[in-house]
Amino acid sequence: MQNVMEALAHPFYLVNAKDYTVLMANQAAHNGSLPDGANCFSLIHNRTKPCASRTCPVKKALKTKNHVVMEHIHHDQDGNARNVEVHAHPIIDADGRIRQVAVYSLDITMHAQVEQALRKSEERYTSFLRNFRGIAYHGDLNWTPIFFHGAVEEITGYTEEDFITKKVTLDGIIHPDDWHRVLECDRKLHEISGYSEERFYRITRKDGEIRWIRDIVENIPDSSGSYSLVQGVMYDITEQKRVEKEREQQRRELELYGSLLRHDLSNDLQIVLGYTESIEMLSAGVFDERAKMLSHVIAGAERMKQVLIAFGRLRPWRGNNILTLMKQIAVQAEEVHEGLTVRVSAEKGARRLLVTGGELLPMVFENLFRNIAEHTGPNATAEIAVSRVDDHAQILVSDNGPGIPEKIRGRLFQKGVSTRGGGLGLYLARQILNTYEGSIDLVESKHHKGATFRIRLPLAT
Repeated sequence: MQNVMEALAHPFYLVNAKDYTVLMANQAAHNGSLPDGANCFSLIHNRTKPCASRTCPVKKALKTKNHVVMEHIHHDQDGNARNVEVHAHPIIDADGRIRQVAVYSLDITMHAQVEQALRKSEERYTSFLRNFRGIAYHGDLNWTPIFFHGAVEEITGYTEEDFITKKVTLDGIIHPDDWHRVLECDRKLHEISGYSEERFYRITRKDGEIRWIRDIVENIPDSSGSYSLVQGVMYDITEQKRVEKEREQQRRELELYGSLLRHDLSNDLQIVLGYTESIEMLSAGVFDERAKMLSHVIAGAERMKQVLIAFGRLRPWRGNNILTLMKQIAVQAEEVHEGLTVRVSAEKGARRLLVTGGELLPMVFENLFRNIAEHTGPNATAEIAVSRVDDHAQILVSDNGPGIPEKIRGRLFQKGVSTRGGGLGLYLARQILNTYEGSIDLVESKHHKGATFRIRLPLAT
C-alpha cells in the first residue's frame, strides 16, 4: 500500500475517521518522515483545530458516506499558496461504519489561473459590448452575419437574433437610394484581397425611421486562405449628419447675407462717402470742430468699407506680423474714435512674431477699441502689449476706464451680455478667435484699474 501511495505524484493521506490523525501519507504530502500523531488539519493547514464542517471534505464524506470533491487553498512545502482540488473517499467496513477516509489533492493552480483570466477577459468583453455604441460584426460576403454584437437594437430596431437567424438581413434594411454605394464596395471586397473601405449609407429601422450609418469593413481570409469573410464596425451617425446639414445651410445663409451686405451696404456706403468727401472738399481750408467731426465720419466709413471688403474675401492667411497689425489697427482706431489714444509696445523678441488668422481678425481689436471709446469717455487710453508665451503670441489690451462690473464678469463673452444693450462685440470676438484656434479672456488689470483682455494666437509655422 505504501509503495502504491509513493508512486502517486500528488499528496495522498489515509485519515482516521474518529480523530483525524493521519495513518499513512506519501512523500508528496509532507517533508521527511510522518510526525507521530499528526492530524490532517495540522499537516495540511498548520491549524490546531479541525476545519469548519462546511469547508472540510473529510467531515462531508463522513456525513454523506459518499465521495466528496471540494476546492481548497493549500500551501506547498515552500509555503506557496496553491489551488487544489481535494477528493475525500469514505472507507466503509463490513458493519457499514466509516473507519478511515482516503484523501488526495490535485494541484489545479494553473487551471484556476487560466479560468480566472478567461473570466476577467469575458467580463471585459461583456462590459465593452454593453457600453459599445456601435455594432461589431463578422460574416460572409453574402451579408450573413456569424457574429453581430453591440447596440444592434438601438441602431436598427431589430435584435441580434433577428439577424443571426436571417429573420432580417443587413442588405434588406439598406435604403434603396444608397445601394449603388454599397454594391461597388461589395464588388471590391469580392475581388481584391485585403481590401478595406469606410462607407456611408442609410438604413431603414424596424419602426420606419431613416438612420445614417458609417461602416468600416474589410475582407479577411478564412481557414483555407481565401477571402470569403468580412468583418467591421458600424456606427449611427444620424446626429452628425443632421449637424452637418444645419452647418451647410448656415454656410449658405451666411454667403447670402454676405452677398446682400456687400451689395446693398456697399452701395449705400459709397453714397455716404461720396457726399461726405464732397462736403469736405467744399469746406477746404476750414479747421473748426465741424471739419474735425467730418474727418472722423470719413474714417469710420472707410473702416466699414474695409469690413465689407473683408466679408467678400474671407480666406485664411498665415504669417502676418502681429506687431505691425496692431500698429495699423491702433492708427485706424485713433482716426475713428475722437479722443482715443492707443499705445503699442512689444517685448524684446516679440517684434517679429508671425501669427495665423484671417480677414476677420482685425475686427476683434476694433470691437475692443470701440468698447473702450464708448465706456471710458474723453481722454480714453488703450495700451497694447505684445509678447510670446510658448508657441503663442500674447496681446494684452488694457484701458483706463471704469472696468467690468462684477455682476457680468462671468457672462461677459455670452451673446447679449452688455452694460448698454447689444452685447455682440465680445461674443463675436471670441467666436472669431475660436475659428483661428486662439482665445480671449478677461484678466486682472495692473493696479486693479480699468479692464485688461488677454488674447492669444497660434504662431505661424
